Amino acid sequence: MSGKTIFRNIMGILLPGVNSIINERTNQIYGQLLEKAVELSLEIIILVFEKDVLLSDFWRPLYQPLDVILAQDHNQIVALLEYVRYDFRPQIQKLSIKIMSIFGSRMVGLVQLLLKSNAASFLIEDYAACLESVSVESQIIENSNDDLGVLIMQLLIDNISRPAPNITHLLLKFDLDTSIERTILQPKFHYSCLKVILDILDKLFKPDVNALLHEFGFQLLYELCLDPLTSGPTMDLLSNKKYQFFVKHLDTIGIAPLPKRNINQALRISSLHQRAWLLKLLAVELHAGDMVNSTHRDACQSILGHIFGPDVVDFTTDHSTSHAYSVHNSAADVGTRTISKSKVLELLEVVQFRSPDTTMKYSQVVSNMKYDLLAEDILGNPTTSGKNNVYYYSERGDRLIDLTTFRDKLWQKCNFMNPQLSFFGSEVELNDVRETIQQLLRWGWKYNKNLEEQAAQLHMLIGWSQVVEVSASRRLSHLENRAEILFQLLDASLTASASPDCSLKMAVTLCQVALTCMAKLRDERFLCPGGLNSDSVTCLDIITVKQLSNGACHSILFKLIVAILRHESSEALRRRQYALLLSYFQYCRHMLDLDVPTAVLRLLLDEHDGEDLDLLKIDKEQAELAQANFSILRKEAQAILDLVIKDATQGSESGKTISLYVLDALICIDHERFFLNQLQSRGFLRSCLMNISNISLQDGGRSLDSLQRTCTLEAELALVLRISHKYGKSGAQILFSMGALEHIASCKVVNFQMKGSFRRFETKLRRDAAVNIDKQQTIIAPILRLVFSLTSLVDTSDFFELRSEQPSKYDVYQQEEASSCQGLKVNLSKSEAVPMGEGVPMETLASVLGCKIGSLPTSYLSLLLGALTNPLGCGM
Repeated sequence: MSGKTIFRNIMGILLPGVNSIINERTNQIYGQLLEKAVELSLEIIILVFEKDVLLSDFWRPLYQPLDVILAQDHNQIVALLEYVRYDFRPQIQKLSIKIMSIFGSRMVGLVQLLLKSNAASFLIEDYAACLESVSVESQIIENSNDDLGVLIMQLLIDNISRPAPNITHLLLKFDLDTSIERTILQPKFHYSCLKVILDILDKLFKPDVNALLHEFGFQLLYELCLDPLTSGPTMDLLSNKKYQFFVKHLDTIGIAPLPKRNINQALRISSLHQRAWLLKLLAVELHAGDMVNSTHRDACQSILGHIFGPDVVDFTTDHSTSHAYSVHNSAADVGTRTISKSKVLELLEVVQFRSPDTTMKYSQVVSNMKYDLLAEDILGNPTTSGKNNVYYYSERGDRLIDLTTFRDKLWQKCNFMNPQLSFFGSEVELNDVRETIQQLLRWGWKYNKNLEEQAAQLHMLIGWSQVVEVSASRRLSHLENRAEILFQLLDASLTASASPDCSLKMAVTLCQVALTCMAKLRDERFLCPGGLNSDSVTCLDIITVKQLSNGACHSILFKLIVAILRHESSEALRRRQYALLLSYFQYCRHMLDLDVPTAVLRLLLDEHDGEDLDLLKIDKEQAELAQANFSILRKEAQAILDLVIKDATQGSESGKTISLYVLDALICIDHERFFLNQLQSRGFLRSCLMNISNISLQDGGRSLDSLQRTCTLEAELALVLRISHKYGKSGAQILFSMGALEHIASCKVVNFQMKGSFRRFETKLRRDAAVNIDKQQTIIAPILRLVFSLTSLVDTSDFFELRSEQPSKYDVYQQEEASSCQGLKVNLSKSEAVPMGEGVPMETLASVLGCKIGSLPTSYLSLLLGALTNPLGCGM
């Protein structure tokens, strides 16, 4: 029988249509047989769809895909799709939905075809009725692939991004006569899948049965809000006061307790995903909501009020004129007064639990080592993902074990190792194999559930982090007690990331939230303190800006140290933690330069009598904070230095760079030369100088690796320079004793012609980006600053030996460097070194540099230097 004949026979069964089958199913003679024939015909159609793509690519143009053949007669397509109405046999509905999914992915003009054949309105009602009937049934379906509601939801989600108009637009009743983005959705007046989905999420009927429907319903709305065409109409609908969608679900499923793992783990997993998609929806509204529109403005105010508390300022008010002291006092009171717990912290508590372990080995399940290796051989194969393999990807994207395939492969392996097992093996041995396979299957089932729960827990935390970061970044000005909220979020994030129940991936997410909150606290203090208006701000207002209380700062630093020293860690996590530590040190920095004389401050501030006490109090609090920071760090100094030095020597280039800046910050707050002695005793300073002298760049310094290595060199130079500045003459003497100048003179990068640009590929943005490198800024300037610092702090006659016969390495370096900078050559024989101050060994320096000794007053570019000027003013 030819293929054309088979096709005609199959379509002869299906073309009479669903109404004909409904009428004939009551016939006692052939009604059930006809129903079965329709089901088999639809299964054959799907099998052909799965194979004909490969055949058409191989035999083109002789072979045409089935969808092309069916498109030649619109009635054939309509007949296949209308079987979703046949609710007497769910298997037929399932097959029809799968055919719709295939058509939606292959046929661009499917919607126009359905509209032209006048079948679109019937399909909209049929799919909505099918979805509604599934939601009211009380039948729990173990396999989600057989759930009609899940199949419809996946159909809608998969087709959102396809060219408009697509199946999702049709079934959700978007306006197909005009542009999709201008649609005004009115689900209460139009019966469609959108109306059914909103009703399902509004009632949350039978959560144990409809858990997946609820989960995919939230996901569908989130995907609609992300799509450029559907985002506007969908967000307008959800922010409408008639629905109160965001706030209502925050109060219902947002902070509801999770089901117990040992009672209903599947419901627990789905509940976590529901919360995750809801939180992502809130983040989208807070991020993209149009504040000019009163509907979105009220929705954002309502969301912020429910998440962070009732103290939300009206979006229409002007915050730039708010007085500084109210905000400053609230910041100062953080850590000293207790407030009611906000919903955002309650949401974080929902996700804080020990996730189930997925690292359990087979040996803990199977006592026989032979079967342990057997399972390892099957599951350890990296190519076992995909169709008919032991691993598959679920509808959520989790990589799970296919238990049926796993069982079959276990039996195949057992029969291969012992071919006579099935026929001549003893009953005892056969039962042992069966029991072992059952144990492995039970382990595989538990592994799948535990992996799904881990993924769901992380998914909800990501949704929570998006809400927090968007609120802190874009809606911070609308929070009246923002310093207090930011501190609470920072404190909670650090506490959670340091918990032993927190996984590594969760710790990375929490650390990112903490970074955002710390950055915003720093901006509140330095960039825009208290939201002051630049027209009315005074120097006194800026100087007296209150930061977090010392107790709150101590709490942040202590918890951050605990998080850094957590047992399970990675370099990626520590890089974020180091960045957070540096941000914290910047926040604790004094607003005033300590070298500014008091008389100058009085002149700037125009202070009255008695106001000196405020400045003295600020100085005292700042000194106490600095001392407390050092004391807290010193208690865990050994463990912290071990970790930071390890990253600075063995980590990636980016890890080395930020670790060196952490050491720089530790030196900056050092007391009693504690950290300097630690670095010196561990040999790190000598190693750092060796790295400076031995650095080599590939590709002439134009590759991304070379740029990263250059950043590391800059950080190493900054650390050495910090030591010379922090400890003065004693620090410079230590560096001189280690041969700092010799190492700098032998640095090969100085002679590299690095100024220019190179191209690198941005993996996140998927595009090339041009990066400019300026050797003068990144290398030469730090080296010259370091050389100047060292030579100005130390009596160079103690370290330079004059040799009349042969110049020193430092002489050669000075001459080569002077000739290489900017392509100019300095004639030292015509140059003069002019001493400034007392005790400068000019004879030694002149011999080393090869120049003459001058004196003040002198002239430079016809300008008189060092002469006394008229104290009364120019020309008077």
